[in-house]
Amino acid sequence: MVLKITNYSQDLLSALDQLDRWPEKVRLMQKNWIGRSEGLLLRFALDPKTVPTTESELEVFTTRPDTLFGAKFMAVAPIIYSPSRPRRK
Repeated sequence: MVLKITNYSQDLLSALDQLDRWPEKVRLMQKNWIGRSEGLLLRFALDPKTVPTTESELEVFTTRPDTLFGAKFMAVAPIIYSPSRPRRK
């Protein structure tokens, strides 16, 4: 079983507001640590001539979609999860 804290991020953030005896500085640090981000998932089409797998898209998350207008390329780390390749444990 995998326990993903991100599944509970909204509950954790909401509960922080009820901790009125905690200093504001500590609550802010906790909010930043939980790190829930608002943004968009985007899919970029891949050129089949340059992709070593059968992937056709690259999905990315961004909190700043306004900066994507001028995107010319994307760099991908060599150790990346791919639906066609299972994750290492």
